[in-house]
Amino acid sequence: MKRLGFTLAEVLVTLGIIGIVAALTAPAIVQNAGSAQVGPKLAKAVTTFELANQNLLNATDSPYLTASPALTGEEWPDKTLHYVQDELPKYMKISLYEDESGYDEAVKAYDGSDLPDIPLAGIDIDGALRTLALSKDGFLFAINLTAPLPTQNATISEWPLSARAMGLVLIDINGLSKPNRLGHDIFVFQMYNDGTLKPAGSSRWYTPSNARNVDNFNAQYNWRDGTTDQCNETTITSGLTCAGSVYENNLKVIYEQ
Repeated sequence: MKRLGFTLAEVLVTLGIIGIVAALTAPAIVQNAGSAQVGPKLAKAVTTFELANQNLLNATDSPYLTASPALTGEEWPDKTLHYVQDELPKYMKISLYEDESGYDEAVKAYDGSDLPDIPLAGIDIDGALRTLALSKDGFLFAINLTAPLPTQNATISEWPLSARAMGLVLIDINGLSKPNRLGHDIFVFQMYNDGTLKPAGSSRWYTPSNARNVDNFNAQYNWRDGTTDQCNETTITSGLTCAGSVYENNLKVIYEQ
């Protein structure tokens, strides 16, 4: 007599094998799915921020931010607060976030260690964490602006003011949620006086290639092969340059998330 179906033992063995395979593959699937979301989320946050700046400039008929009402009047760093609290919300759905939860203390480097000390003009991560703006769509922007930099270099002083770097914008694509680490959910950008953002570690970071005879900054902080910081397939130093890695790889995460 032909037997139909399976025995209870066979079913249990099969389910056990499926469970083991799922347990082994699920973390990788979840990780890949999370990595795939990083680029699109980051691009949306950057586009929203840059569009707000462009609308601000258009509304005030200003060629660059320091010529607009957004960054006039007060002294630094009060200008940053005025920009975030009073001007930016006119063109972007954000609210100034009073940090009572210790978010600034929670932000760490890629591996969970303390933030790196970056002794270069305009690179003040801790300073950015003092002025936080939370958007309606769940992004957190940490902003620290200064006078357009750099002004001390003879060649760079000939640039139009709109093309000068003026501080940092950190974007947390998870808002206040964890892990609050560079390269995972927090990405570093430099803001220019025309309202655009340049990803840290990219070829556009800090200065155009023809600004100096030797671009020491890019030699140190380059996601591919920087001597101080990297964020590539094999090496993630601090996570500082991971924004450049994501942007120069078609918004894909090529490093281990």
